[in-house]
Amino acid sequence: MNQIKLVLILLLIGTTSIAQKDALFHIEKEPVTISEFKYIYEKNNRDKADYSKPSVDEYLDLYINFKLKVHKARELGYHQSEIYKRELMGYRSQLADSYIIDKEVISRMVDEVYARQQEDVELKHILISVARKTAAEQEEQAYKQILKVKKAIDDGMDFGRAVLQYSQDRNSAAEGGDIGYINAPLPDGYIEIEDAAYNLKTGDISEPIRTDLGFHIVKVINKRPARGTMEAQHLLIRKKSASGIRLAGALPKAKKIYESIVSGERSFDEATIISSEDKDTKGNKGNLGFFTIGQYERSFEDAAFALAKDGDISEPVETSLGWHIIKRVSKRQMDTRDVIKERLKSAPKQGDRFERIRGDVVNEIKKEASFKEDKKLLEEFTNALSDDYFNYNWQIPEIADKTLITFGSDQHKISDFIGFVKKNSKERMRSKGQESIGQSVQGIYNSYVTTKAIAYAEDRLEERYPEFENLMREYKEGILLFDIAKDMIWDKASKDTTAIAKFFESNGDNYKWKNRAQLTRYSVRTTDPAQVAPMVTYAKDNPSKKVLALFNKGKEIMLINEETLEEGHKNLEDVEIKTGYITKPVYNDKLKVTTFVKVEKVIPSRNKTLKEAKGYVISDYQDQLDKNWVKELKKEYKVKVQNKQLKRLYK
Repeated sequence: MNQIKLVLILLLIGTTSIAQKDALFHIEKEPVTISEFKYIYEKNNRDKADYSKPSVDEYLDLYINFKLKVHKARELGYHQSEIYKRELMGYRSQLADSYIIDKEVISRMVDEVYARQQEDVELKHILISVARKTAAEQEEQAYKQILKVKKAIDDGMDFGRAVLQYSQDRNSAAEGGDIGYINAPLPDGYIEIEDAAYNLKTGDISEPIRTDLGFHIVKVINKRPARGTMEAQHLLIRKKSASGIRLAGALPKAKKIYESIVSGERSFDEATIISSEDKDTKGNKGNLGFFTIGQYERSFEDAAFALAKDGDISEPVETSLGWHIIKRVSKRQMDTRDVIKERLKSAPKQGDRFERIRGDVVNEIKKEASFKEDKKLLEEFTNALSDDYFNYNWQIPEIADKTLITFGSDQHKISDFIGFVKKNSKERMRSKGQESIGQSVQGIYNSYVTTKAIAYAEDRLEERYPEFENLMREYKEGILLFDIAKDMIWDKASKDTTAIAKFFESNGDNYKWKNRAQLTRYSVRTTDPAQVAPMVTYAKDNPSKKVLALFNKGKEIMLINEETLEEGHKNLEDVEIKTGYITKPVYNDKLKVTTFVKVEKVIPSRNKTLKEAKGYVISDYQDQLDKNWVKELKKEYKVKVQNKQLKRLYK
């Protein structure tokens, strides 16, 4: 893609909007809607889009001019050229790539994570352990066991009793299967736990769930507004000695320290440094950094998050370690949708949540497209395979090339799927010893269907997404404008030397030099005024060559830069445009450099030659050609503005 051309297109036209029937104006019989105009007016004017009559009228004139040029390009057949078609398809291909994924999958992921992060969910569970990749017999046995547990609960067994009797998570079994509170997102391998937590109501019990640990049954105990993330300090008084003996005076000691802090006798930081028995944090004033739910014991967490504002201090709180006094340092705001979106977009497009939501989108596409599949044909292909299927070079079986799947009018034959299988050799060979031929083929077939479903939707983005249709209209009209403007204005203005010379001759007084100053800028490697002063004095009355020859003897400490600047240049702000004028030295102590400037000569104002002004002349000549062209187009084509619609825009 020509990136410079793309930028020029966007600068020329902005973006158009969803077409409606409310025509604002017509060029011949071609309508331009009021909604299209409003969108592009607001987009290109932003905070200046006040809909005042002067503003609307000015922009309407510009937009009519743009549409006239596009109309002319179509009439001349620019849109029928193969170069135009290829370029447009190139733009579309880049726009369509990942459009469905970004628009549907990522967007839904963002909405889901954002909504779930607003709530913490307390869970209990029963676990039947089985590794993710294990023998089919063990998998089936574990699944039968979890079904047995679920039936017992459905038949009336108390959940807590079922935990004690069946759960293989011994860490939580003694606590009634308590997992504690969770907050989205959970890591890959545990998305089904998260789904159950947020989809079930308080008190509900899930169906069997598969995670990386095995099969679970989950019970939702409670839901509350999310606590988020906070930063805290703590002061610890241990309740047991190093040998494990309980210390009776721990609580009174903690209370006394707490009272000294709240009374103002000593600061929290001072008390922590002197009294805290947490050696890991006392040197850092007890700072624990940022933490969220589930990182510390429930009593500590509850007390910390109960602190209402930064600087609040808790009364002594007991944990298994001892008694803590907690100070809230700060609390982070919950992630916004934009933050979550950036995080998900920058992450690899994979993982449990991505796969689940992409599957939902694919199922919607299949439904919209009246998806059909020939399962018998797939089975015939699978049955014809032998063990060499798992090898890189496998013998492809002979099979009638019938239609395997259909999306709308798009048909894909079995030969296309076979090519897809062959191309996915790594996935095919990786499944050797892990899956049967049938399981491997089914997995690759599912990927194939997903790929074709997304391709089907991307081929019809204009139908599915009005904003994409508008974006493509922008590119269509933008390319046409670029191509016709190149022929009618830009090339003509840059190549017609006779016309350029004639234009310059008629407008020569518009291209003038202001007064210019020829400067010598001195840079000296010292900031000692005693050394610099004689240099400035000598430079005032002598040319730069003599100055360098005198002061650079033996060691180069002075450099010069010669330039000519026009009056009004930012580098002349502190310079008087007068021959012989020399500025005061500027000392840069950081760089150990002193600079000063001398005006060697003043060049009076004069008209520029064509060579000197050529860039400006061509630009102005292009503007004149453009104005003349628009006048011709307005004579050639009838433009009718619907004044009633126009008046409704004014504010």
